[in-house]
Amino acid sequence: MIRRALVLAVSLVTPACVIHQHGTTNAPGRVKVEEPPKDLAVRAAEPPADPGEEVTVVSAVAAPLGVGWTPLGTREARAYMPFSLELAFSRHTLEKSHQGFVAPQVLDGTLRPNIGMTFLRVFPGHDKVDVGPTFVELQYVGIDKDPFWAGTLAAGVATTFRRVGPQATACIGSLLLFDLCVRGSYLFREGASVQLMFGYQGVGEWTSSR
Repeated sequence: MIRRALVLAVSLVTPACVIHQHGTTNAPGRVKVEEPPKDLAVRAAEPPADPGEEVTVVSAVAAPLGVGWTPLGTREARAYMPFSLELAFSRHTLEKSHQGFVAPQVLDGTLRPNIGMTFLRVFPGHDKVDVGPTFVELQYVGIDKDPFWAGTLAAGVATTFRRVGPQATACIGSLLLFDLCVRGSYLFREGASVQLMFGYQGVGEWTSSR
């Protein structure tokens, strides 16, 4: 059973990726056809005003490497290997249209929801595999002046649908490559757990003209 669980987890280890989709609706500019040109003597077309853009950013993290400790309702803490998936998303408005990838610029200082699940916990030496908590967090994103480095802080609620309690997470790494995270949670009537995880991160952004 444990061997099958490990094979499943390893199969989920994929390189980080970037998805960028730039919509063309209402682009490249905004024209008020009901108003005459400002200078009627000019024969050239008047350049349209920049309508700005709306940007939706989604970050996905797969954490196939890590270690955790939990009491599982007993006094003795047990070590386990967590495998988790999570998604964070946010919406942004740009006053000017852009070219290329924009997520590093718009995400700095963002508060966004982050949802995820520790879908597998393998307990070596105990022949035990179970499903970990599902969680919802509010995540703050900070990006260094060199946009390669980023960090996040998050707080929220974790639940196994039988137990519920608070959770906090801190991560540091690259916005587009990897995260090293520590996560702590406390489920009432079950106890505390701590996880140290290494995850692969990918970012998708979808832009459209306003």
